[in-house]
Parts: sequence; C-alpha cells; structure tokens
Amino acid sequence: MQNMIWDELKFFLTRLKSLHVSESINLADKGFCFSVGCELENWVYWPDKLAGKIADEVMKFFSTRESFMWPIYDDVDTKILDSAGLFYAGDLIAMSLNPDKAITNKVNPDIKIERVINNSREWAVTAGISFGSQENEITQKYFDFVDALNQDRENIALYLAKLDDKPAGNFLFTRKNGVYYFGTRPEFRRKGVAASMMAEICKLSHGNIITLQATPMGYKFYKSFGFDELFAIKTYSTEKEIF
Repeated sequence: MQNMIWDELKFFLTRLKSLHVSESINLADKGFCFSVGCELENWVYWPDKLAGKIADEVMKFFSTRESFMWPIYDDVDTKILDSAGLFYAGDLIAMSLNPDKAITNKVNPDIKIERVINNSREWAVTAGISFGSQENEITQKYFDFVDALNQDRENIALYLAKLDDKPAGNFLFTRKNGVYYFGTRPEFRRKGVAASMMAEICKLSHGNIITLQATPMGYKFYKSFGFDELFAIKTYSTEKEIF
C-alpha cells in the first residue's frame, strides 16, 4: 500500500509538472521539482535517499521562485535539509479508503456535484476560499494554474459541490483515484457538503481503492468517513508552517 500511495502522488505531481504553466528540472533520473508560479503549489519529488547535491539543486531552482513543499521518505537524512535552509513544516497523513466501507450517513441530498468543464474560474475561487483566502487575494497566476489543470481532462477532473445553486465545495480527482484540493467554503460547513463530495468520489472510483494525503485539518473528517491511516509523510519547505 505504501508503494501505491507514492506511485499515485508521483502520478499527480508528474501531471502538474507537465502543465504549460510549469517550470521544472529533473533531479538525476529519479526525481524532479517544479514551479507553477503560485505559492505552495510547487513541489519536489525525490523518492530516494538524499544527497547534498540534490538539495543544492532544489534550492538553486527555487531561489527566485515561490515557496514549495517537499514530501520525504522515512529514511532521508533530514540534516541535509536543515543545512540547506529548509524547515520541517508538518506531516501529511497517507490514507486509503475501500469505497464499500465508506460511512455515508451524513450525505445531503440537496447538494449537487458537477464536473467543471468550462468555468474553471468558479472552481478556483471556491478552492481559494475553502483554503483560507479572500476572493480578492486570489491571483491571476492561480486562475491560470487551475485553467491549465482543467485542460488535462484525460488524467484530472475538477468537481464543484453546489447547494441552492451556489458553489459550496471543491475537489480534484485523478485517473488513478487520488483526491486533492478537497475543501468546503466556510459558510457551507456542517451542512453535509464534505460527506456528499466524498460519496460522489466513491461512485467515481468504481469500487477501487481511493487514496489521499490528509492535512491535520482534514484528518478527522477522513477518519470519520472510513479512511484508514497508513503512514505519515514528513514535509519540508522554505516556510515553517504550511498546513
């Protein structure tokens, strides 16, 4: 299962790396790092033991770019990251769900889930607000990033949840059953939005295992829905706190 989590994360990050808004470099023959021009939408993927040379390449690439996240394997020597000027920024919790075991008693039948085809801006605004931004703080670069995401429709699908025809929540679902950017606007919380979105994800999975990397904020919800905790993924960044 651990390999399944890392393989899906690599698949998703590879899709981000391939977007037309992305700048990237390859790290030896196993990893890569990229920037899409938005703070904390930029990543490092390096699934092996770490060498100082790799850390130097990453820091050089991001020296004139935005903050980034670096999820690391358990056996990485974090002293190398510390000496490069990075901070331990918290854990992502790798989780999985067998859709047949999902707990769906809090679904709100009034909530409609729809795939975003044309209006990616509405999804971008909803996602930005769901994760703590004000609408006037959402940058054009973020709109461009989301629009680029929405163009990779073979591998990535953006979904909006609506209540009374108003955008209430959002998520991204990959071709390999990975969940990302799962959030609910503050004014719609505790109304069954998150449960309704997750029930839709279970349908979209066609019975296959669903995976995600939970932040501390989302962890309790995912557990309550039936997700199993697998392992913690340490993350490093130029920021001290990113979750």
